[in-house]
Parts: sequence; C-alpha cells; structure tokens
Amino acid sequence: MNLIELVTQIDSEEKARKFLEKMRWPKGIVCPRCGHPHISRLEAYHKFECAKCEYQFSVTAGTIFHGTRVALRKWLIVVSLMVESKKGISAKQIERTIGVSYPTAWYMMHRVRSAMKTDGNEASLFGILEMDETYVGGKERGIGPGRPGKRSKNTAILGIIERNGRVQCRAVQNVGMREIMDFATSAVRHGAVDVIYTDQMASYRIFDSVYPHKPVNHVVSFVDGDIHTNGIEGFWSLLKRGINGAFHHVSAEHLPRYLDEFMWRFNHRRGSDSLSILLHGCERHHIAYSELAS
Repeated sequence: MNLIELVTQIDSEEKARKFLEKMRWPKGIVCPRCGHPHISRLEAYHKFECAKCEYQFSVTAGTIFHGTRVALRKWLIVVSLMVESKKGISAKQIERTIGVSYPTAWYMMHRVRSAMKTDGNEASLFGILEMDETYVGGKERGIGPGRPGKRSKNTAILGIIERNGRVQCRAVQNVGMREIMDFATSAVRHGAVDVIYTDQMASYRIFDSVYPHKPVNHVVSFVDGDIHTNGIEGFWSLLKRGINGAFHHVSAEHLPRYLDEFMWRFNHRRGSDSLSILLHGCERHHIAYSELAS
C-alpha cells in the first residue's frame, strides 16, 4: 500500500481506528488480556469489552500507539514512511511531514523501532551464511577554523546474512573470538549451517572447529568462486548510506534500535505489504520517553 492509498483510507480518526483494527485483528477482534474472541463494542467510547474477563480496551491498547496524544492518523503515516524508506527517514523530515515537534517525531520513531525488534527466536539463520564486521562513527569533529578536531569513538557491529536471505546484526564492544561466537550462536540455527564465509580476520578462526568455514583472502581477491562476503557487505553499504544520509549521526546508546529498523526492513524487503505486517505485530510494551532521553 502506497502513501496516497493509506491517506485516502484514514482521512478521519474513526477511519484510522477501523484501519488499525483490521490490520491488528485480521481474523476478528480478540481480547488482548485473555485472548477470548467474544467481544462487545462500546461505540460511544471507541472501546471494546471482553465477554469473558470484562476487560475494556481500545484498538491501541497494548500497542506502540498506547497512551499517545498524537493523532492515530499521524502515527500510521509515520509507520508507512519508515517501512517504505529503504535507507531510512530522519526525525526532522517526519517533523515537517506530519507537523509535530522534533522531540515528538524522534520519540514516535523509536516507538516504531520497538515494534521492529526481533523477538526471542533469533537463532533462525541457516544454510549458506556470510559473516563480517563493520564500524560506524569515528568521524572528525572540528571545533573551529584552524583548530584540531576530536575523533569520536567507533562502534563495532557484527553481522550474519543468509545467501540471498535474511540478516542479523549486533553492536558489540569488541570484535574478538568470544563476541563472534556468542553472536553466531544466538543468530544461527543449531546444526543447520551448510558453510559460513568470512574474511581472513584471525578471530574468525574460532569457527574452524564449529562450523564448515571458508575464508576469502581480500588481499588477493574479493571473490573466490562461491566464497565471498558480498551479501553482508551490501547490507553494510545500505546501513551506512542510511546513517550518513538520513540520520548523519547515531549514538552508541541508540544504535541497536536503528539496527532493528534496518534489519526489519531488509528482512521484509520481498513482502507484499510491509505496513500490514508491522501493524499486525505492533503489540509491544511502549517505550517511555524517559527511557530514551536518560
């Protein structure tokens, strides 16, 4: 669904609530507390009541939209822009597009990112895998004409991608054998690796006794038959173009949420309707602003 189609369907708050209701409960409304399917509508209050536990709830209850004063129409537009913007969209652009303050736009986007976070079944990658590391940050910060600048600290990121498939990545303190193995164990399905391709960094030698492992020597060539890491390096390129072009700077504190966003969009790139997929899974504990601004 493109933005024009979405805006046409949600040109009032009532239509926006009906739209979210359809996306959240495509097979019919169920109680978010007990899961019971027999629900009564309280039209005057824009709420529902469960026939079993008598819990009263709205369409936004228990979702990333819960407790907000921003119009639901604006929320849905933000979600649409974030899932469809291949390299991301800045909070400043959201501020201008929907007419809210910058802190509100920034906060809304982090709430949406919380719905993009992978659940507890991360160890799902299998088959032919590529693993690599990259770094973000570290740019020179000048403090005036003719004066020396300060270089901010790099943040390391590890990533694993299925050949022509899904990706997972994680910000880490160091790129050592322990961090590499911990991440691989959390991301890869046990016993389901055909081969894992890496470069010749010494830390990747830990895979030699665990997985079928073939490194490529980048000093000689970036491709040696089927042995290459072009897939994960392509994802790094997409990530860095987004960070440099849309966000300009991402702090180490908030980097994991931006990684969630880029991973979610990449892993759903072949989906027919990313907006529906995200809204169907929007039941998340919403993040308090104090949690982000602290």
